[in-house]
Amino acid sequence: QESYQTSPIDAAVEYAWLKGIVVVVAAGNTGPNSALYAPANDPYVITVGATDDHGTASIVDDTLAGFSAYGVTQDGFSKPDFVAPGRRIITTLAPNSNFALSYPAYLVGDRYIQLSGTSVAAPIVSGVAALYAESRPSVRPGQLKGVLLATAHSLSVTGSGTGYPDAAAAIGYIGLVGNADRGLDPNNYLKVLYMAAHDLATLPEVSWETVSWDSVSWSSVSWSSVSWDAVSWSD
Repeated sequence: QESYQTSPIDAAVEYAWLKGIVVVVAAGNTGPNSALYAPANDPYVITVGATDDHGTASIVDDTLAGFSAYGVTQDGFSKPDFVAPGRRIITTLAPNSNFALSYPAYLVGDRYIQLSGTSVAAPIVSGVAALYAESRPSVRPGQLKGVLLATAHSLSVTGSGTGYPDAAAAIGYIGLVGNADRGLDPNNYLKVLYMAAHDLATLPEVSWETVSWDSVSWSSVSWSSVSWDAVSWSD
């Protein structure tokens, strides 16, 4: 397990997030009280676990899928943020693909396949996020996450985070919601990017949720020339 502040993978997803792209990731299939690896450990992204709906339309009997990872990250964040159905989900599949040829027992007709995992739960939450973003085109990722957290349907299930995101409730919500990014400290690679874009020798006190990243470019830094020991981080 690694801190989200030192992982290059976390840096990549945070860069997208801070540029305005909502990033939704799978929690992983390592089971309860397990380590959550990058990028699922990052507080800037939306991390999704999986439930088992037991083949019913009601959510009353829903349970956490046995494989769904959850726990506290090295940096003290509880994950996942949300859950969605992730067991025996039928999804689309390109016919005659290598995946289809490798798992013929899971095929449902020629163009569908039945799968389980947090990676099939995550796209469901992506869809909810997309519906909300469509209704609020100017929303920032942190604001979107804040609304989804505030309007989620809670489940009395350990490891389910805030529960199921609710698209209708989120779109209809008119109250004030805090930015989910507030108070977070970005990845160290992102701090170097910020310093390079603003020609800074040391990092000042910054309110990161208010920073504009439009002028920050990943390609603007010669990473091989960065002396990490010489970088001064503010507390």
